[in-house]
Amino acid sequence: PYGYTYDDEPPDMTHTDHLTFMAMGAEMSRTTGYPAVQSSDLYITDGDFNDWMYGAMHRYPVTIEMSGGSFYPPDEFIAGEARRNWEAAIFVARIADCPTKIVGVQCS
Repeated sequence: PYGYTYDDEPPDMTHTDHLTFMAMGAEMSRTTGYPAVQSSDLYITDGDFNDWMYGAMHRYPVTIEMSGGSFYPPDEFIAGEARRNWEAAIFVARIADCPTKIVGVQCS
């Protein structure tokens, strides 16, 4: 988040959350080879799922874009993309109980 602004750390985001998103993106980028970017770095998106999950629910959403050069890659990409994203998915599952722990902040 956020897709509606170019600000890396908007007023309603804590610095800890910003650091958490940066650390999550860095680890997921390391495992997948995809660049980690804020949604708005690709294009502005108002009211998308990631914005709602963070802004309204205070969760730490991520979206993994698939390779293939379009929004609708062919079926043949599924197996390769599943392998490519497996480690990132396991990482997110492992920190789901307290994402901020990856920056040294324990959840209460």
